[in-house]
Amino acid sequence: MDVDTTLTLERGAYAGPVLAVAFAGQRVLLAGVGPDLHALDVATRASVGCISSILGSTHIHGISLRSVDAGRSTRVAVFGPHSLALCHLDQGLVVDSIANAAVLRQRQPPVRLSDWPLDVVWLPSSCSNAEQSGALEVESRLAV
Repeated sequence: MDVDTTLTLERGAYAGPVLAVAFAGQRVLLAGVGPDLHALDVATRASVGCISSILGSTHIHGISLRSVDAGRSTRVAVFGPHSLALCHLDQGLVVDSIANAAVLRQRQPPVRLSDWPLDVVWLPSSCSNAEQSGALEVESRLAV
């Protein structure tokens, strides 16, 4: 008996240049598309939200996540050339009668950095005095 092993490539909600992606849990995909941060529900292929020009006019090159509140919320650090912005993704909400909705919102305006960040890492809460604000370590060494 022959088994069909053909794969089908299917275009979902978006097809285009993406420089950074990250899964927040098993349901929400965050994608940096140019300067915009998109959140997509993987199960329904619906947009959960979009923050336009989150880093101003620079493109998003990385997304770093930290799950809080037993996975119901996610802190999101978005970075690109000389820029860093913080966002918050709340999941499992009821919004306009829709159960398990997710809401993406920006926490503060982007911060201008003196160098280009290569990576952003959330520090464990034991390393931070204020767990609510969260602590970040930004690696900005240039590779020559």
